[in-house]
Amino acid sequence: MKKTLQTINHSHRNTLHGSRIILLALTAWLCSCVSYKEIAYLQDSDIQTIGKECAIKTLRIQPRDRLGITVSYPESPELAIPFNLTTTPPADAGEKGLGVQPVRLTYSVKNDGTIDFPILGAVRTEGLTQEELSERIEDMLMPHFKHRPIVSVQVLNFSISVLGEVNNPGSFTIREERITILEALALAGDLTIHGKRSNIMLVREDSHGDKKTYEINLSSRSILSSPQYYLQQNDIIYVLPNKAKANSARTSSNMSVWIPIVSSVISLASLLVVTLK
Repeated sequence: MKKTLQTINHSHRNTLHGSRIILLALTAWLCSCVSYKEIAYLQDSDIQTIGKECAIKTLRIQPRDRLGITVSYPESPELAIPFNLTTTPPADAGEKGLGVQPVRLTYSVKNDGTIDFPILGAVRTEGLTQEELSERIEDMLMPHFKHRPIVSVQVLNFSISVLGEVNNPGSFTIREERITILEALALAGDLTIHGKRSNIMLVREDSHGDKKTYEINLSSRSILSSPQYYLQQNDIIYVLPNKAKANSARTSSNMSVWIPIVSSVISLASLLVVTLK
């Protein structure tokens, strides 16, 4: 009797071990079914020439943007002071070691596309690039200076968000005037092996507050000439999981249920076989 029980236990352990190996091997096979076409970028075999009109697209100012604008006049710096939006530090700032230099303030673009500029009044900014706005303000300031002043403009709220199947998801502040979707994905650590290259979702809000979604196929070189290749402020990129990731998720969630069931069935079968011998 004791020998029979030992035989049953030994058979049960071997059977359970074998069932787990089979299930793990099946899971690994499902997770590894990712073909080259699912992970490679820009796969078209023909060589395409990208037009210059796509390459020169830059950031355009929109309502609700925050702008940093500085006016300088090297010949007489004091003449530029009234044209810079500043605020006076608190009276005790010097005692606290914070300094007593005026603090530069930012300009908020109103819904009508204008900003309130010192002395000049309303200045239209919507639809302009940073360089174009600099030139417009310099032209408006010319009557107040003997020589042309220097105006620098920066969009301070140029940020994007990258979510989903990337290695480093998050929001990123962009210091340059433009960024491509490929550069944005590089900031997020590139797609994981489970990211769906052929259907990336881009959520974009226009100047009127309306949101639109676009599907981007990184597997095709046509993205290089797409209007979505260069990103805009507050764009959201979402990388969907591919079929392999979906299969892996389903397998993982079901494994905790199926392993005990399969093991119990195999153990019962082994017990019956040993008993009936």
